[in-house]
Amino acid sequence: IFTIIVPLLTMSSSMESGDGWSQTARAYSSDSIIQIPNHFAAVAARMLLQDFPADGAVRFLDIAAGTGTLTAEVLKALNEEQRSGSSFDVTDFSPGMVATAESEIAKLDVENKVSKKFQVMDGQALAFPEHSFSHIGCQFGVMFFPDRQKGFSEMYRVLQLDGTAVILTWHYTDNLPLLLELSSYLQIPNLEPIVAAMNKVMSACGEPADFEAELEEVGFRDITVTKVERVFSLANNEELFLGFATNPAMKAFIGGEDKFNEWQEFLRTVGSKWLNEEGRLCLKFVANIALAKK
Repeated sequence: IFTIIVPLLTMSSSMESGDGWSQTARAYSSDSIIQIPNHFAAVAARMLLQDFPADGAVRFLDIAAGTGTLTAEVLKALNEEQRSGSSFDVTDFSPGMVATAESEIAKLDVENKVSKKFQVMDGQALAFPEHSFSHIGCQFGVMFFPDRQKGFSEMYRVLQLDGTAVILTWHYTDNLPLLLELSSYLQIPNLEPIVAAMNKVMSACGEPADFEAELEEVGFRDITVTKVERVFSLANNEELFLGFATNPAMKAFIGGEDKFNEWQEFLRTVGSKWLNEEGRLCLKFVANIALAKK
């Protein structure tokens, strides 16, 4: 019993720990893996701003911002007039993610034209008054909230009347099938409770109807949930490997950051179906992108 329960407790506490996510911040913003959140962030940013006046000013809050990919895409989507009067608050409960987000956003040419603040903050307890923001975003963060409804309620509370929120969750990813095959190859034991925990994370608002119902429950209106699918071709390098091996939700399947050679051996042999002819890792991701008004 001890050996089964401990991995689950370790995984759960790691996913809910800011320090756990800080460890993966650098790998998460590497060139090989960043194209995944970048793609969905670009789609979400266009949806978020599609009806916004060309001369309007955005008051944007990014919750569970990670490395700042959604913030970056929203910044890039603004025109010159919108940027001049806009302000952004970028938050995450992981200090490492906040630091990486600030560093990544600083590389954008547009960044100096927009007022920005980067803060360590829990998305379930936002330190802002009611009706503070015209736009809110949260990309692949709510499924890790211990109290998801509290997180949604906080988003609703700080959003202005007629404001818009865009929230992303996963409908499907190839991550779990890949990791299950890898862990079997590596003969890592006692993964059943960890698989259950990961399935629980993936099922959080995984179905569009459930996602819509949870948003409606806290008061959101005019809700649409769009499924967006893409197969990504990723450079099979050590940065990509570390993106898996340091991720609190996935690292238990790998057995350590020193398993890069075993990872490559797996992909050359029983896991070769995951590679294309160019030796790149091909994975399918399907995101739910919810757009909602207050």
